[in-house]
Amino acid sequence: MNNVTITKTKDIHIIKLEGLLNVEYANNLEVMLNELMIKETPKKVIFDFSNLEHISSSGLRVIMNFYKKIASKNGKLIICCAKEGIKKVLKLVELDSILKLYDTVEEGIRSLENL
Repeated sequence: MNNVTITKTKDIHIIKLEGLLNVEYANNLEVMLNELMIKETPKKVIFDFSNLEHISSSGLRVIMNFYKKIASKNGKLIICCAKEGIKKVLKLVELDSILKLYDTVEEGIRSLENL
C-alpha cells in the first residue's frame, strides 16, 4: 500500500487505498483505522479501491476487523471501484456477501446518503 487518503463528504468517510495492501502495510492501515475510530467514530465508510492493485489475507483481515467495529456502532461500510482481480478475491472469500460492492464512489455515496 503506497498511499492512504481519508476524506469526508458530508457524514461519509472515503478511504482511498493505493498500490499493494500486503502484510507489510496492513498493520499501518490498521493503526490509521483505529485512530479514525477513536477520533471520529464514523458511521458511513466507503473504501475506494480504484487504485488498489493487490490485497493479501492480512489486508482482508484489517478490512473485516474495521467492518466489525463500524457494524457494532450501527454503521455501514461498503467497497467501491474494485478491479476485477480484487473482486475475484472478495468473492472467493465470500466478503461480497457481507460487504456491498459498487462500481463508482458516486453510487456508493448515493447508497449511504439515505441511511
